[in-house]
Amino acid sequence: MIFIIAFLAGILSFFSPCILPILPIYIGYLGTNDFKNKKNIIMNTIFFSIGISFAFFSLAFAFSTFGNFFNNYKDIIVKIGSLFIIFLGLFQLNVFKFNFLEKERKIPFKIKKMNPLIAFIFGFTFSFSWTPCIGPALSSILITISTLESFNNGALLISAYTAGFIIPFLITGLFSSYILGLIRKNNKLFKYTNKVIGVFIILIGLFSLLNSNNFQIENYSQNIKIENEKNLNSNGKNDLASNFNLKNQYGNFESLSLYKNKVVFLNFWATWCPPCRDEMPHIEELYKEYGENKNDVIFIGVNNEEHLKMTKFLNENNYSFPSVTDEKEQVFKNYNITAFPTTFIIGRDGNIVDVIVGGTSKATMKKHIEKAR
Repeated sequence: MIFIIAFLAGILSFFSPCILPILPIYIGYLGTNDFKNKKNIIMNTIFFSIGISFAFFSLAFAFSTFGNFFNNYKDIIVKIGSLFIIFLGLFQLNVFKFNFLEKERKIPFKIKKMNPLIAFIFGFTFSFSWTPCIGPALSSILITISTLESFNNGALLISAYTAGFIIPFLITGLFSSYILGLIRKNNKLFKYTNKVIGVFIILIGLFSLLNSNNFQIENYSQNIKIENEKNLNSNGKNDLASNFNLKNQYGNFESLSLYKNKVVFLNFWATWCPPCRDEMPHIEELYKEYGENKNDVIFIGVNNEEHLKMTKFLNENNYSFPSVTDEKEQVFKNYNITAFPTTFIIGRDGNIVDVIVGGTSKATMKKHIEKAR
C-alpha cells in the first residue's frame, strides 16, 4: 500500500505548481531551445531523469544508513519521523505557515550546449533544489526510509516515488509540443495539486506510525531470541526441555515424558496475540499433515489464560491440535517466555534444538521440524 502511495506522490510532485510553470524552460534547456529536435530532447530527457534518480537514491542511501546507525533508537526515530511527516503534510495543506520553508534557493547558470552528460548533471542538481512543493513529499519518503529495517524496502520505496516523478518527464520529452501546450491550457487545474500531495504525505506518516508498534514487537522478539540463545549450555549442548503435566482442551494431560524419542513442536501462545492468531492455521495444518500426534512429530500448544477461555477460542476457530493451560505460569517461567508467540523445537533426546520467537510461516516451521527429525 505504501509503495502505491509513494508512486502517486511522485506523480503529484511532478504536477505541483512550482514545477509545471517552469517545465517549458527545462524542456527548452534539454532540447537546447529546439523543440523540433525530438532526438536530442528524448535523449537528454532520459539522462536528465537518470540524474534525478541518482540523486534520490543517494539521499535514500544516506537516510537508510542514518537509520541503521541509530538502530538501537529506531523505535523512537520511527515515532518522531512519522509525526514529522504528518507535520509536513499539514504544512502542505497550509494548516501551518513558515516563511523559511517556502523560500527557494537557486543557483544561476547558463547552458549553451546541452548533451547527455550535462543533462545528467542538470537532473542531479535539479533534484536537490528546495521548493515548497517537492520538499515535503520527498522528505516524507526519506524519513520513512530511515525507519525501515531493510534497505531493500527503502530502495523499493524510493523507486516507487522516483518512477512516479520521472515517468511524466519522459512522457513530456516524447510528446513535448503537445503536452506543453496542454499544460499551458489547463495550468489552473494544477493549483490544487499541493493539497492532494499533503493528504498523501499524511497517509505516509500515519502508515509509518501505525506500523511502528509492529517494529517494536519484531525488535523486542529479536532481542529475546538472542537471550534464549545465550541460555544454551556453555559446553555447546542444548538445554534439556523442562517437563510438565498439564490438562489440554480435551481434559487429557499432556507431558513431555510421554513423547520420548519424538520431535516436539511446543508453541506458547495467547488468544489476544495477533501474530499467534496468524500462525495458528499453519500449526493446525502441520498437525494434521504429520499425523495428528500419532507419529514421530508431536504438536502441543501452551496457553496461560483460563482453561474455559482457551477451550472456547480453540473450538470457535476449529483448532484441534492439543493445547494446555498453564494458569499458574510455572511452565512459562521455566521456559523464560517473555514474548508471544514463542516456539521450541525439542529433539528426540529431549533437548531444545531451536527457538522461534515471533510469528513465522508454515514453511519455516516445517524447516525447523525436519531439521530436528
